[in-house]
Amino acid sequence: MNSFMDDYIAKLRGIEQEGDIKDLYRWFWDRPEQIQSTVEEINRTLSLSGEVQLQPDMPCLAIGGLKGILLVNANPGWREDLNHLEDSYCRRSKDAYIDLMLNFFERHPEVVGERVTWWNSALSWVRLLDDWELRFGALDGKKKWAKAHQSKLVGGWELVPFHSSKDGVSGLMGKAPWLRTCAIESLRAAIRIGPEVLFVVSKKGWQFVRFDVLPEARWQDGTVGSGRMETNISYAKVGRQTEIIAIGRQIFSAPRNFTNQDVLSRVNEFRDEA
Repeated sequence: MNSFMDDYIAKLRGIEQEGDIKDLYRWFWDRPEQIQSTVEEINRTLSLSGEVQLQPDMPCLAIGGLKGILLVNANPGWREDLNHLEDSYCRRSKDAYIDLMLNFFERHPEVVGERVTWWNSALSWVRLLDDWELRFGALDGKKKWAKAHQSKLVGGWELVPFHSSKDGVSGLMGKAPWLRTCAIESLRAAIRIGPEVLFVVSKKGWQFVRFDVLPEARWQDGTVGSGRMETNISYAKVGRQTEIIAIGRQIFSAPRNFTNQDVLSRVNEFRDEA
């Protein structure tokens, strides 16, 4: 793609722990001009425009706590009013950038003045963790955000670190080899971080982790939903502690005909059979 993306992919391959994430954010912070030109090149090369065009905001690979449940998405969202405030805060200093990313559930609402609706729903998936009620507590309203920050049990992870209003990169990963490599190496880095649960929720993410990243894992495969919305779900344990749960659909905001409880029940079946 270009030297910036080559260097970024190389850095993904070196990520082993939270300190490496902090180093990556420091590296991003020193390269605003390269980020700008790289985003422009990607948009031009892949014909991304409108809601799917990538934005030159400070990139986001990981937010929140990295050792509990880590929710994997295609790329971070973008809303002009909120992201202007977020980006301005991140550009104050390297420490401010790292603070917003890794203390997201406390700092982000303070910086932008609201709690992002998407995360209000996503936080409920803390229920995939063992003993979540004892460790996290009740899932009641605004308190979820405070609990997410205090417990460090919830985090987010991106296949591609550049913002956009809507996901336009997932459908292009088969056509752009560098984009596919970026996504695969991002997943490998997330696994090396070693969360208790790596929760992958997109068609491409499911395909990559199931068939490219860990093809030889002892996968258990099934489906949730029915008819045209029947969706693949796969489960495997890797290393000493990480459960990987991968669903072949974006379930936080996209239409589906199955419930959260359907997913939880299917996961518990997999766990019982493991």
